[in-house]
Order: sequence, then structure tokens, then C-alpha cells
Amino acid sequence: MLTQKFHHNPYLIWGYSTSQHLLLDLDNTTVSKVEKLVTIIQHEYKDVGSALIVESSPPKTADIHLQHCTGLHRSIQRRQLGNYHVIFSNRLSWDRIMKIVRTLAELQILNKDYIKIRGFRGDLTLRVSKKVTPDGVKEVPKPICTLFKYAENDGNYIDDYLRLLYFFEFRFDS
Repeated sequence: MLTQKFHHNPYLIWGYSTSQHLLLDLDNTTVSKVEKLVTIIQHEYKDVGSALIVESSPPKTADIHLQHCTGLHRSIQRRQLGNYHVIFSNRLSWDRIMKIVRTLAELQILNKDYIKIRGFRGDLTLRVSKKVTPDGVKEVPKPICTLFKYAENDGNYIDDYLRLLYFFEFRFDS
């Protein structure tokens, strides 16, 4: 029955894993920065295809301390920083995926340890279920926008991700 609910261990975290298309996990940033990054990636790596941006944790207000290059002035800006996942639509080779990931790590967009872990495991993984943390429960990630880049080979990997995400959103009780 399609409406049947399943009960599962709330401490078990489910993920979507692949070695066939690019996934990014971007923490402590703004959605506008994520959108700009995706646009740059789509421009520089034309074969990545369209991108789905998903909010993995809601934004929280954080103080950002800025120092001018003269070192004389400091200011504080309050920003809404959240955690986001990005799922690209096109099939890529693992070498191509790792080239993009290494470039993002060199630019300090991704953590350099991320390369070691991904290289060792040979895949990329994003959470698709709720997650119990000491601070509370992180809900199922929520899609917020798609940045389309139409190409002849625009893949269906975003659809594959969404099918699994919606399975966890609609089929499991807390």
C-alpha cells in the first residue's frame, strides 16, 4: 500500500550515494552563495548539467567578523548561514568528479579531508533522512530550487535523488 508508514530507528541515518554524478555538501553558507557557486561550476564544467539545491539544515543567524585590509576597522555582520546539498544531473567519470572536488578544496570551498574520505570510499554521499543530533532533530532535507543548464545529455540523476528523498519524507514516522 502506497500510504503505508514505516517505523525505523531514528538514530539510523540514510544517505544517497553515487560515483556517477557530482554531489556537494556545503555548510555554513548562504543560499545566494550556493547559487553563485553552482552557476560558476556550470560555466567552468559544462558537462555537470542542471543542479538541484537542497536545504539540509535551516539557516541560523551567525555573526561574521570582518577586518579591512588596512587592519584598522573591524565590523560585524549578521548573516543567515545554513547547510545545503547540491545534486548535479549529468553522469560524469569518477576522475572528472574528483577533479572538480579537488579544485573546490583548493579554493577552500570544501574541506581537504573531504577529498581523502571520498577518494578512499570511491563515492559521494548526502543525507536523505532525518538526523538526531545533540542539538535536536535535523529534518529531511528540503529542495529549494533548481538551476537549469540544458544540455543534450541532461541526465535523470536529480530525479533519482528526489525519489529517494521523497520516500523518506512521506513514508517514515518520526
